[in-house]
Order: sequence, then C-alpha cells, then structure tokens
Amino acid sequence: MRCVRYLSLFRPNLAEKNVFKGADIDNAAVVKASAIKSARTSPHLDARFTWVGSPHPVSNLRPIVFSEEQNESQVEKEFRISWVAVQEWNQHFWETHNSEFFKRREEFIEAKKKKLYGTESNNKPLSADQMSEFYKTFLDDKYETHLRYNIDWYKKNIGLLAPAIKVVLHQIFKKKSTLK
Repeated sequence: MRCVRYLSLFRPNLAEKNVFKGADIDNAAVVKASAIKSARTSPHLDARFTWVGSPHPVSNLRPIVFSEEQNESQVEKEFRISWVAVQEWNQHFWETHNSEFFKRREEFIEAKKKKLYGTESNNKPLSADQMSEFYKTFLDDKYETHLRYNIDWYKKNIGLLAPAIKVVLHQIFKKKSTLK
C-alpha cells in the first residue's frame, strides 16, 4: 500500500523556482497547479509516496501529487492516470464554482449595502439573515449543477473501482509469482 505524506510546503513562488528546501517550508503556504507540476520533478519529494498539499485558495481542495513507481505496470499506470483525471475534473469544477460564488457574493453585498445605506460608504457587515437571502438564491440557481456534479462524481468514483480491483489482483499475483 502506498504511503501518503501531507505537505504544507507548496507556495506560489515555488512554481517559478522549482525548489523545495526546508527553508521554503511554512504552514501558511498556498498551492498552485503549476507548483504541483514542478513538484513532480523536484528531487526533494520522494516519488515513492503520494503527497498531499495545503488547500487550494479557491477550490479548497487539497492538491495531490501521485506517486509514480519505477516498476509500475500498465494496469497500475492506467489506474493512476484515471485517478488523476478524476481529481483534475473535481478541482476544475470546484475552482469554477467557487469563483462564481465569491463573485456573486461580492455583487450581492455591494447591491444590498447600496440599497440599505445609499451612496454613503459603510463597512458594517451584513447580518446572517441578510446573507441567507444570497445563499438560498445561489443554491436554488445551482441546484441542477450540483445534482449533475453529484451524479457525475459518483459515476467517476465508482468507475475507479474496477481499475482499482485490477491493480490489487495484479499486485497479489505479482507477489505470488515472486515468492515461487
């Protein structure tokens, strides 16, 4: 079974440097997709492990750098590629969804403050009851999108079961053949 290591070392500026040294590590780090790609080639990340980074600032999903074993079979490679594709699809959905959410929330806050306070600038935050109007409207507008996402998410994850079972069976038979 592959080990998973948790990282809080990704930072946006590391994508340009392609360096992961102890001095660059901090707990308040934020990851970008380009940092993940450069992390795959970094000599400081052990390729035997699957690495999990800090939550993405927009999607709130933790980026994963999947291990690529040297003696990886075709079955294992196909499963890993499928798994990565599902993760990338999920990342894209939540990044797009949350970007729209934040944009529409800011528009709602500005419009609501303008309606309540007129042209005078007011830094007073809206109450939970006032914000609940936005949340209900947003969720109602996105009902079909969320329903479609959930159905697709289940299909994609259930679709990973057959390749995962193939990998397990392949590994069992590979171990048995090496023991003989």
